[in-house]
Amino acid sequence: MKISQIMKRAYVVDENITLKEAAKIMSNKKIGGLIVLNGDKISGIITERNIINNLQNINSKISKFMARKIISVSSDDEVNNAAKLMTQNKIKRLPVIDNGKLVGIVRITDVVGKSEAIEQGNFFFN
Repeated sequence: MKISQIMKRAYVVDENITLKEAAKIMSNKKIGGLIVLNGDKISGIITERNIINNLQNINSKISKFMARKIISVSSDDEVNNAAKLMTQNKIKRLPVIDNGKLVGIVRITDVVGKSEAIEQGNFFFN
């Protein structure tokens, strides 16, 4: 199965918004993470965990707390590849990038039940 068959719309924000603003967006959209853009380039991902771990800095810019190491997949990649990347890197979200442009996101919940890695019992985080 291809990533294009399971990916979702990615919600994006500017890196200059605050943690508080990011939390409001995530709450309103009922999502656990946002892709952070600087112009057209992905500069990071901000997640619920980043916000919870930094509540004392709730009015600070997300750029100080976002994950900057971006691991991504393309829409033509196989779901099994996404599952392996998530497992190896202990992450729950992968931006989907085609031709240098963000086209979506795939989350761990999108992958569950659609990957051989899960069926074989190899999809657990420590």
